[in-house]
Amino acid sequence: YIDLRVELNPCTLDEFPCKNRQCIPLLQVCDGILHCSDGSDEATCQIRPGRDLSDLELKIEPSNREAHFGETVDLRCIAAGPQGFKLYWSRADGGNLPANARQTGDLLRLTSATPENSGRYICHTDFYGQSSHTTAQDYIDLRVELNPCTLDEFPCKNRQCIPLLQVCDGILHCSDGSDEATCQIRPGRDLSDLELK
Repeated sequence: YIDLRVELNPCTLDEFPCKNRQCIPLLQVCDGILHCSDGSDEATCQIRPGRDLSDLELKIEPSNREAHFGETVDLRCIAAGPQGFKLYWSRADGGNLPANARQTGDLLRLTSATPENSGRYICHTDFYGQSSHTTAQDYIDLRVELNPCTLDEFPCKNRQCIPLLQVCDGILHCSDGSDEATCQIRPGRDLSDLELK
């Protein structure tokens, strides 16, 4: 006999769950004021209002990025220094993140990238204290290019284009080998078990 209990978090994504199951706005965490009646919103904070954040450093990996149309792009913001703050992603032009962008913690993922996703992305943290507003940030310039190949060509991962007929023929035509990397059928293979539908 096993007694298994699962407790769901009652808070929304923009709320902090206090240990006593109370929910408070995320902006009230680590602001130097107790908002949770149990004090859990201030218990593990390394950053306090008025503290100098010069030792906080944000770095985006990779440091620069070129992507191709349709590719999934992952950008990660790495924080070195004190903890206890939330990271935010935004576009440098002040616009909203694109509809195909999702932020999960320090990761910004753009699925099915398009040229419209090109531009400068900023990872930053804002700390609002009682008497100060401090921010740390880093940025990356992303360029999403259309496929350089024609419809009767295969785009190698290194941006080389080869005729479609040379893909999966058992001979490396792309200098990076991407034309043979994911082939299920190879020359000389017995195809008697192949079933066409």
